[in-house]
Amino acid sequence: MTSSMALKKISNGKVFLIEDDDVLSQALTSFLTNAGYKVFQAATKRIALKVITKVSFDYILVDLNLPDVHGTEIIRWIRKTVCREDVPVIVISGNEDAESIKNALSCGADYYLIKPFSIVELLERMFILNLNKGHRPVLKRPIVNNVA
Repeated sequence: MTSSMALKKISNGKVFLIEDDDVLSQALTSFLTNAGYKVFQAATKRIALKVITKVSFDYILVDLNLPDVHGTEIIRWIRKTVCREDVPVIVISGNEDAESIKNALSCGADYYLIKPFSIVELLERMFILNLNKGHRPVLKRPIVNNVA
């Protein structure tokens, strides 16, 4: 994101970010917080499973290449236990091969973003996924303004 853009603060809910890259995790947390989300982080399966059983989330972002587990295992566990189908799961991964994308979507992910990706694309996808879930309240749309 360039310095010519700013995100307007709004309240959009809770995001669970499961990502082991500290730099990316901190950058996403900063952007999402500025966009009005409360962000929780985990870098391993152990921490992720502990957090997700204690907090209800509006969105879950999962990297596939975690140090102790493949992200699809976490997605399957999420879908079978705590979140079922009501919480959008977005994969954020550097794996761009068709097999990785197919596997992630077939195990329960709602969308697949290939790293590097635009924060605007992530926010728009989160907004669209929320609109597609009719049984959940509609959240305020993230607004991106050009700053002169």
